[in-house]
Amino acid sequence: MEFLIRKPPVVKMPIVPRIEPDETLQSYLYRLSEANVTSITDAAIRLGITYKTKEIAQLYFVRPYKHQPDELKEFLAPTYFTALDPSANRLLAGRQVWEFTFRAQLRVGHSLICPECLDEGPAYWRLRWRRFFAFMCLKHNRLLSYRCPSCELLHCQGRHDGSVVPAHPKLIATTTRCLNPSPIGSERARRKLPCGNDLTKIRTAEIEAAELIEAQRLLAAVIDGSVNLLPFHSSARLFLADLWFLCAQVLFAGTPKMANGLGTDIRKQWESFCRNRQRRLQEMGGKRGSADHPLSQVPSPLTVAIAVRQVLPILLAQSEVEFLDRLRSLMQLVNRRAPKGLQRARANKEISKHLRWGLVEVTIKDNQVLAYVRNRRVKGFRIDRREAEARVTPELVREYLPEVCSYVKVEEVVPPLKLMVRFHLISTASSWSDVIQKKDPANITSKVLRLVNVAGKAGVSRKLARLVVDIARGYIEVEDLPPQDTKLA
Repeated sequence: MEFLIRKPPVVKMPIVPRIEPDETLQSYLYRLSEANVTSITDAAIRLGITYKTKEIAQLYFVRPYKHQPDELKEFLAPTYFTALDPSANRLLAGRQVWEFTFRAQLRVGHSLICPECLDEGPAYWRLRWRRFFAFMCLKHNRLLSYRCPSCELLHCQGRHDGSVVPAHPKLIATTTRCLNPSPIGSERARRKLPCGNDLTKIRTAEIEAAELIEAQRLLAAVIDGSVNLLPFHSSARLFLADLWFLCAQVLFAGTPKMANGLGTDIRKQWESFCRNRQRRLQEMGGKRGSADHPLSQVPSPLTVAIAVRQVLPILLAQSEVEFLDRLRSLMQLVNRRAPKGLQRARANKEISKHLRWGLVEVTIKDNQVLAYVRNRRVKGFRIDRREAEARVTPELVREYLPEVCSYVKVEEVVPPLKLMVRFHLISTASSWSDVIQKKDPANITSKVLRLVNVAGKAGVSRKLARLVVDIARGYIEVEDLPPQDTKLA
C-alpha cells in the first residue's frame, strides 16, 4: 500500500492511503477505515463527511459536503461523481438520491463490481462501475456483478431501506467483503454483523460477443470524450439521454429473441426477465403503474447489455431513412404492449430534438389530424363557410403555426388550411377530397397531406387540428379583413 508523503492537515490519522485513479469516495472511506483499524464512522469524521450528529451524510460520495474544509474538498475532488461525468454538474443543487439516478444515469444507491478486479488489487471500487451504461469489465470480458449471492442485496446497498448510508458504521470496513445487512433471521444478523460474503469469489458470465465488447468500448469513449461518433447529436450528453430513453423502451417491450446469439447463460436470464415482466403486469390486473415502468428499478448489467445492443444501431444510423426504419421497428413493439406508451414517448422532454421529431414521424398516423377534425364536429352547428375560411390569413398562420412556417412558406399553408376548415364545417364529408371545389388551387389534396406531414414532423399535429376547429367555430377572431379575403381562394 502506498501512502502520501504529505498528509492533508485535516485527516488526523496515522495512515492515509493514496486515492487510486477512478476511485469512489465510499471505497476510499472503507480503505481508510481498514488501514487504520478504526470504525467507518471514525474515518468519516476525519474526512469531514458527517453531520453534527456524527451520522454520515446521505449524499456523501456524490458531491463535496458543504461543511468540509477546503483542503479536504480539494484532496477528495477526484472521488466525487462530479469528476466522473460533466452531465452530473448540473445536478449539484439536487437534494434527493433519485434525482442523480434518473437524470444523470448514475447508480447512486449501489455499485456494480468486477470480482476479478477486486481480487487482483489494489481492491477498490471504480467510479465507472456506477455509470448506468457500464455492464461489463473490458479487462476481463465479463459481466459486472449486480447482487451479492449470499444476502441477495445490491452491492454496497447500505440499509434495508435502500439508503446509501452504510448499514454497520461502527465496524471496520473492507472493500473485498459484502457489508450489506445479513439475511433476516440468520446467525450473523442476530450477532449484528454484516453479510461478510467474499466478493472476489463471485462468478459472472463471460462475454464472447464481439458486438457487446465493442459497444462497451464505444460508450466508454463517448463518455470520456475520446471519440466523436455522433451522427445526429451535438453533444455526448444528448447522445446518452437518447440512449437512456430508448433503452427504457427496450426494457419495457423487448422480446425474448433479442438475446439470441449472446450465449446460453445470457439468453436464459433475458428470457426470465421477460417472463417476470409479463407476470408483474398480470398481477396488476392489466393496470399499468410505477411497478410496470421500465426504470422503476435500476436494471441489471445483463438487461442493460441487451438494451444497448438494440439501441446503438438506431442512434448510429448513417442516414435519416435508416434511422426512422429502425426506430419504427422498436416503437411498434412498444405500441403492441401498451399503445399509451407511444404518447408517453412523444411527451419526453429530456431527449434530443432529432429523436423527438423521429418519434413523431414514426408514431403519428397520417390521418390523425383528419380523424381529430372529423370527430370534433358538433351536431347542428351552423356557420357561414366563407366567413370561417376568411379568417385564415398569413398573419394568423405566422402567429399560431410558427413551427410549420420554418418548413413551408406561409403562402403555401393558407389554401390547404382553408380547405381543412371547410371540411370541418361540412358534416357529411369523410375525407379531404369530399369538399374540393372548382376554384381551389391545383393538387389541393396533396397540399393538405403535405401540411399534415410537416405538422407531424414539427410535433404540432394536435395543435394544427385544434387550430382548424377554433377557426371554424369562430373562437379566433380576425379584425379588419380586406374585402377580397372574404372569397374562396
